[in-house]
Amino acid sequence: METETDDPTRSTTRVLPVNCGYDAAGQPLCYPAPPVFFGEDAFLDNAAGDIARELANFRAFIFPKAAGNPLSPAPPNRRQDNMFETTKGYVGANPLGLWRLTFVSYTPAAFVEPGLSILAPLHIQNGTDTDGTPIVKRMHVLLELEEQGLVEFNLRPIGEGAEPWVV
Repeated sequence: METETDDPTRSTTRVLPVNCGYDAAGQPLCYPAPPVFFGEDAFLDNAAGDIARELANFRAFIFPKAAGNPLSPAPPNRRQDNMFETTKGYVGANPLGLWRLTFVSYTPAAFVEPGLSILAPLHIQNGTDTDGTPIVKRMHVLLELEEQGLVEFNLRPIGEGAEPWVV
């Protein structure tokens, strides 16, 4: 019987799909593809489910295109790579790798002064995304932009058939 390694056109090496984004510090963070989206019914209705639900409060920031569905994580609808909230002790606190989908959209204030001046250094430092807006790589910058009213965070509703979490 011939094994897989006996065939010179085959090997035991396999390529697994991987996606990459940014951690909170702006460093590359790679994760297996495809992601699995899930809803409220995926959590057990007990203490273990309550713990898992708490873990799922870490945010995966998705950047949908301005002309796309503001709550769609589909890859063709993204203007830049995802960012993951790896702060607050993420490594030890989230062993299941559960994330709350958080969609980031620029507000109208980002396209007029003083928003344009605030965003200009990001254009220079990180380049532009597919919409022509600056790429955001660091969590503290994203949170500052939200505080300044230049971006807003949107969540899928819980319990309405939507899948607001990802693993």
